[in-house]
Amino acid sequence: MEHATPDRSSEDRAQALTALAEIDSHLREGECAWKAVVRKLDASRRELAVAAVQVQMTRSLAGRQSRRKDDESDGRHRPDFGLAEEAHYTGLLQEFEVELTDAEARRVALHGETERLRQRKQAALRQLSAPVRSAYEAALHEGRVPAITVVVDGACRACASRVPPAVVEASGREAVVMCGGCGALLCPTPAG
Repeated sequence: MEHATPDRSSEDRAQALTALAEIDSHLREGECAWKAVVRKLDASRRELAVAAVQVQMTRSLAGRQSRRKDDESDGRHRPDFGLAEEAHYTGLLQEFEVELTDAEARRVALHGETERLRQRKQAALRQLSAPVRSAYEAALHEGRVPAITVVVDGACRACASRVPPAVVEASGREAVVMCGGCGALLCPTPAG
């Protein structure tokens, strides 16, 4: 079997695949962070709605209590519980509004970062041959995480399965090579 020296296009392909693996990892992290922000926003909105209802109920109770004081003629003084409660719930509303503002700013930042990563991903995909791009997209579609990994010291970095030398060699060429252990698309570690 003749050993081919990797040419520039193989190195470019390996670098593009490595970049895609890194981008996919960042996109997964961003997706997790995005979901956390959405959960926080949803929880804050629910808490804000409850606090708003509590403030409204407290104000209504305080208004009725005030009217009763005016109507009472026996001279007894009833304490006004509404003011303390209203101050408490108003403070909660202000805290929730700050949390919502912070969460919204984080959501916008995550959205911007996700868009930048998607653009980088598209640029890296354009550097791949059609068969390699198709294999990558199929791995993603099948839910393989990671969809791409590298061969390090004869083993798949994702699952640590040993990779036969012929497969390692094939991964350095334009061949589409999948790991027998985890099914990830293999690419060689790019030359330093």
